[in-house]
Amino acid sequence: MKESRANLHLANLIRKYPELCDSVNSAFLRSGPKEVNKANIEGRDLHLVFKKLKKLDVNKKILFAHFSPFKYELEGLGLPLYAATVLDGCDIHLTYDKGGPESKKFKVMTDRLEKISCLYDKYDVIIARSSVLSNMMRREKDACIVKDSDYKVNIKTMSYKPNYVHADHYFEEEELCPVAQPAMSEKAEKFLKKYNKRNIILITGSLWYVKTQLSFFQQVNPDLVKNFDIVVVGPEKDSSYVSSIESTCSKRGISPFIIGNVCEDFLVNLYSLSKIHVITMDMRVFGQPKGCPRMLGEGISAKVLPVCNKPVTIPSFWKESCLVYDYEKTDSLNKILKEAISIVSDDLFPESYCWSDFSFEDQCDEILEKCLQL
Repeated sequence: MKESRANLHLANLIRKYPELCDSVNSAFLRSGPKEVNKANIEGRDLHLVFKKLKKLDVNKKILFAHFSPFKYELEGLGLPLYAATVLDGCDIHLTYDKGGPESKKFKVMTDRLEKISCLYDKYDVIIARSSVLSNMMRREKDACIVKDSDYKVNIKTMSYKPNYVHADHYFEEEELCPVAQPAMSEKAEKFLKKYNKRNIILITGSLWYVKTQLSFFQQVNPDLVKNFDIVVVGPEKDSSYVSSIESTCSKRGISPFIIGNVCEDFLVNLYSLSKIHVITMDMRVFGQPKGCPRMLGEGISAKVLPVCNKPVTIPSFWKESCLVYDYEKTDSLNKILKEAISIVSDDLFPESYCWSDFSFEDQCDEILEKCLQL
C-alpha cells in the first residue's frame, strides 16, 4: 500500500472520529517512539509515576542488556527505571545493542540515564533480551563480562531456539507478555473519561504473512461487521500482502481503514475509542512456537475487548479477559466475533467486563524477584 493511500485512509478516519486527535501533536502523527523520545536521552526527566512500590534492600550490580532507551515500555526504560526506584543499594547499567561494534551504555538513575563509556568487568545479574548475549559473546571484552558475571537471565527469548544460549535461566513467553507502561494506561484512562467508545474493530500488527491479517478478511462474515468500522494499524512490511488484503476486501464488500503506522499518543486514543481488538498473528509460521504481542497489553489497558487467534500466547493473568478463535477452523472467527459484539453492545461496557487488575508494577515485581532470586 502506498503511503499516500495510508494517509488518505488516516485522514478519512480522523474526519469521522476527530476525537482521535485529542492531545496528539499532528507534527508527530507518523513518528515512532524513538523519534519522539530521543531528546530525553540528553538529560530530560525520564521519571515514570509508579502507583505502588515494594521497596527492597538489594546490594547488587545489575546490567539490563539490550533495553531500548527510547521507549517507556517494560522492555525499554520501564523495567530498568522501576528497578532503580525500588531496589535500594543497587548499581544499575543499561545497554542498547544492535549488533554493531559497540553498544550504547548508560547508568540508570530513578529519573534519568547518564551516559557511561564502559561497563563493569562483571555483574551480579545480567537481565538480557533476545539475542543480545550472543552479540556480546562476539566482542572480546563483552564476552568476558558475560562469562565472569554471576547470573544471567534471558527474559525475552521469543521462544526462538537460537536465543537459548549463554544464560543460566530462560523465561517462558507467558512470563513476559508485557503490561502497558503507566503513562500509556494513564492516557487511556483520561481519554475514556472524556469520550464514549465507538463501533470500531481494531486490527493491530505489521502487515505481513506472520500477522495473518488477510485470513481475517477472508473469513469474516461481512454482514456481522456491517455496523462497525474496521481499522488496520501497523507498518507495511509486504506491499503485495497489503494488495491481497485490499483485493479480498473489495470482492467481499468490506471497506477497512488501513492507516499504516501512527504515533503512540494517537494509538492510545485509537485503542480507547475502539470496542474490539483483533490480534490475528501466528508466530509459528516464523519458526516461533509462541508469541505474545505488546499490543495485547496496550489494548487491555484501554479496555478494548481482545479477540485473539489461537496461536497467540495469553498469560494466565489475562486469560479471563480474552476471547479466542481458531483461524484453522471453519467459522470459528465469526462465532467468537458474534460473542464479542454481543459483549460490547451492553450499555455498561466496558465497565461491566472482567478486566484483569494485574498492573505494570505487579509484573515488574514478579520479573525482578525471579531474576534476583529473591
